[in-house]
Amino acid sequence: MDPRRAYRVLGLVPGATADEVRTAWHDLAQVWHPDRFPEGRRLRAKAEENLKRINAAYEVLKAFDPATLREPSLARRMSESMSDLVGLGDLRLSATYQAVRRRHSIVGLDVRRSREHRKPRAPWRRTALIGLLALGLTLLLVVLLR
Repeated sequence: MDPRRAYRVLGLVPGATADEVRTAWHDLAQVWHPDRFPEGRRLRAKAEENLKRINAAYEVLKAFDPATLREPSLARRMSESMSDLVGLGDLRLSATYQAVRRRHSIVGLDVRRSREHRKPRAPWRRTALIGLLALGLTLLLVVLLR
């Protein structure tokens, strides 16, 4: 489990102290302990699953140094979240992913080369477009406010 996800599971902000982690784990373990749900198999099963997640998060953060925490990219976080949700592990290690990545990098090089040879756009086009949009919004507001 990723440390950021572990912080979320325990309801803490990234970089919380060891005492805060221990307190949050203790509180959540008391709330979700399966013995609190003696009747009702479904609730007991849910409590067991939640307690497993809470304990796993605590194990990750118990030995974690918050000073090493750095902000990963959005794509990296989404990839890790999806692989955790689906339970497939790290998809970036699969041979299919590597082959697709190689193919896209080759295509990306071709696209970059073609962009280099394009004629640069005139700077006035963007300004004119913004002006037209502003004029259109102004006219729309005038019509609506009548």
